[in-house]
Amino acid sequence: MLPPPGIESHGTKSHAPVYMAALALLLVALTGTGSVQAMWAKMTDAELVERSPLIVMATYIGKAEAGLKVNGEILHPGVLQVDRTLKGNQREVIFLQLPQSESLIRKSDDIFFHPGQKGLWFLREVSPQKGIYKIDNPQRFVPEDKVDDRMDSLRKLLVK
Repeated sequence: MLPPPGIESHGTKSHAPVYMAALALLLVALTGTGSVQAMWAKMTDAELVERSPLIVMATYIGKAEAGLKVNGEILHPGVLQVDRTLKGNQREVIFLQLPQSESLIRKSDDIFFHPGQKGLWFLREVSPQKGIYKIDNPQRFVPEDKVDDRMDSLRKLLVK
């Protein structure tokens, strides 16, 4: 076996085990970087209610076709169709700030929704942009089939 260019061979000893070990180490290094996962601090229901100026039962309709100009950028926000407002000013439609890219390359802390998702939304307003809200923690969305389990405790917190 010939050594790679620039490396001299001394004797008949094979360098294959060294090259294989280096290749294996390189593969581990390259593939290990893709396994980073986002972590969010767990919030209690009391913290969610306190930190959410707007709480609604709503359905995610999809991404708005028309863009909104925010700080010189055109955003295509997500649209929520509101069924019921539990906290905050009542409205029929809410705009959600979505991650900038829905391409194959995603940040580990991006949260995506699919049209038709129904549930309870704990929303925070994007500052300083009034009227656009964000979901910055997976706990801020409770799927419809899990809402009943938590509604009694949430109602008590909302009355305070």
